[in-house]
Formats: sequence, C-alpha cells, structure tokens
Amino acid sequence: MSRFKADYTTDPDSLFNTYYQEYYTRVVAFCCTYTQDQAQAEDITQQAFLRLWKKRHKLHKIEAPLSYLFTLSKNIFIDEYRRKRKANEILEEIRETAIIEEATDQEELIRERFNKVAGEIENLPEKCRNIVVMNKLQGYSYQEISEALDISVKTVESQMRIAFKKLREAFKDDELFLFFLTLFCQRSNTRSVA
Repeated sequence: MSRFKADYTTDPDSLFNTYYQEYYTRVVAFCCTYTQDQAQAEDITQQAFLRLWKKRHKLHKIEAPLSYLFTLSKNIFIDEYRRKRKANEILEEIRETAIIEEATDQEELIRERFNKVAGEIENLPEKCRNIVVMNKLQGYSYQEISEALDISVKTVESQMRIAFKKLREAFKDDELFLFFLTLFCQRSNTRSVA
C-alpha cells in the first residue's frame, strides 16, 4: 500500500511526480534483477513511468503504485525479451539461408571449374591428353608412361609441359587454377581407384 494518501482531490501531476521521486530508484533496482544491465534497467523504468504518466488521471485508483510499477516493468522486460528473441531467430534464419546459398553457389562454381578442366584436357592434342590422363588421373609415373607408350621420359616431360602451358592459358584469369587442377586430379584418382 502506498504511504501517500491519494484521493480524488489530489492533483494527478503532483501525485505522479511524488511517485517518480519516491519509486524511481527502487524500480530501477527491481529491473536490474531481470536485465543485469543498469542502462537497460533505467530504460525499462523510464518506459514504465511513461505508461504511468499516460494514465496519470487514474492514479488515484491505483492502490499499490509500487507493485503496479513493478508489474509494468516486468511486462516491458518480457515484451523486449520476446522481441529480441524473435529478432535473433530471424537473423539466425537469414544467416543460415545465406550460408546455404553461399555453399550452393560455391559448389556450382567448383562444378563449373571441374567441367572446364575436364573440357580443356579433352581438347588437348591426343598424345598430350593421353599422357596427362595417365599421369594425373591414373597415377602413372613419367617412367611408367614412357615404357607403356614406348617414348622417352623427356618426351613425357615435354608433353606435360605443353599440356600445362595450354591449361594455364585456358585458366589465365582464374587465380585458383592450380588448386582446382590438383583437386580435380585427386578426385579423379579417387574415382579411378574406387
């Protein structure tokens, strides 16, 4: 019960000022138990007193103004908490969607690069292509290729240089060319073995 006697003759503005002076600090302390943050507690308290101000002409009907302010403050805190939680859920959903879209875009880009590497290897002269396929995709050494094709190791080296020169030219604008070529060869070797 309020220690201030409020009746119908009490001026609502002066009654509000009295409540503000008397209860502000206690309401802030009460809010701090929920927020653990002084600034947020003060903000909630201000909002509670603002709502009380809007109803100042009915202040004489409030029997326990401090309890009323505590209830207002608690409800304001709960509303803010729900709003923030909803906003965080929306932000998390947006973040997850962006990550999925980014991953999908990256997968498509990688697929395009793999297809381009495969296409460029396919466009190499036959001798070059066979040597690259044997070395990079099937895992043969230069020595094994030279024996299988009955050519010198120097010819294998020369054909590999020609192949890489053509591939580098095809990917001159792609800074990640060597990375994707290595990845392409590793995946192809894995498929060949499996």
